[in-house]
Amino acid sequence: MEIKANFEKGYFNIYDSQSKIIGKIKIDLKGNFKESEIIIGNEKYQVIRDEWDTTILRNNEPLYCLKTNSFSGNTEIIELNKKIKGVWGLKWGTQLVDENGKTLLKIRNEKQLIHNGNYILKLEKEELTSLEILISFYGHLYGTFLKQKSVLLGIIH
Repeated sequence: MEIKANFEKGYFNIYDSQSKIIGKIKIDLKGNFKESEIIIGNEKYQVIRDEWDTTILRNNEPLYCLKTNSFSGNTEIIELNKKIKGVWGLKWGTQLVDENGKTLLKIRNEKQLIHNGNYILKLEKEELTSLEILISFYGHLYGTFLKQKSVLLGIIH
């Protein structure tokens, strides 16, 4: 099943196949993703990044710890035993995989050559929770940010 995400009024909104909002993400772009927010219905989750570790909190209580590998950029969701990783190829940019490496979700820009703020998410396993989908999308956005930052640093040096 394919679902969509787009950037509207300061939020990345993710919609199901019926165009109903699953949730949204507010990214702290000026702070390099240090403090962001995931909203699903009436629930708000804080996303706090400290160096290569990110904590997802609800009501200031930690739920998930994400550990990003500084070399590969892959991010492990410790409590779920799942990984968010970049995909080398033209079609898909990021995928969520289980402990056996099986793809659960894939994410890409709507247009391959032009970044227009619209994304396609393909669910390989429909039993993923809304929070897992939004955490994966957050991982995609953060990974894209890191890639762009490293390219800019390479150009400057």
